[in-house]
Amino acid sequence: MTNFLRTAKTAIDGEAPKLRTWTKDVKAAMAQLRIDANFAERNVNEGFSGGEKKRVEILQLELFKPKFAILDETDSGLDVDALKVVSEGVNRAHETGNMGTLLITHYTRILRYIKPDFVHVFVDGQVVEEGGRNWLTASKTKATTVTPRAPAQPPSLLPHRPRQDLP
Repeated sequence: MTNFLRTAKTAIDGEAPKLRTWTKDVKAAMAQLRIDANFAERNVNEGFSGGEKKRVEILQLELFKPKFAILDETDSGLDVDALKVVSEGVNRAHETGNMGTLLITHYTRILRYIKPDFVHVFVDGQVVEEGGRNWLTASKTKATTVTPRAPAQPPSLLPHRPRQDLP
């Protein structure tokens, strides 16, 4: 796995990270995410459980420092302890990397540990609730008991809005 990580980091940065610093950074990130040090010698995801795969995804997030990350169902299949560890990693990456994050989830439990700047609740492809961090705190029960609003008109009857950028 370490060869993959270093090769990917080299591709991203255009130059290989200094080996001494890189090894230290990888070991530290693995320790924070409670990833067994022996996993570094395995192939990527070879013999990993679902929770271990999620931790390795967050390891990549922390090491590669992307400008933007799309995290799709990061909380799926994680027990409470793993959820906390993964959430801490996401929070660290967001805080230290100046990274934008789109977190997609079907459950609100991850929002106990990750504090989003803004929340959109979708039901049947429509935004039915939205708000900032304070909205989430004030409406914890709303997020789990959202009742969809019917659109003013059926979708097929909604007025067409021509694109302004086309000639």
